[in-house]
Amino acid sequence: MPSLTGIIMNSILKKYKSKADPNLTLADARSNMEKAAGLYKSPRNVSSERVSAGGVNAEWIIPKNAMDDKVLPYFHGGAF
Repeated sequence: MPSLTGIIMNSILKKYKSKADPNLTLADARSNMEKAAGLYKSPRNVSSERVSAGGVNAEWIIPKNAMDDKVLPYFHGGAF
C-alpha cells in the first residue's frame, strides 16, 4: 500500500500532467519540479550526500544503521 506522501505526490503529478503547458521550457519544467520536491523532507533516520560519479551528479542516500558492505543502486530514467 502506498504511503500518504506517495498518494499526495501521485495526485500532484496527475494534476500537473493534465494541466501541463506545451510552451513550458525544459528549464522551467525542471525548476517547477525542484520546487515541488522541496516540499518533502527526508526522513530523520536518512542522510544524503551529493557526489560526482565520473563527472555525473549523483547522491548517496544513507539510512541510519545501514550496512556498510551493501549498496542498492538506483538509476532514475526520467525525462531530465
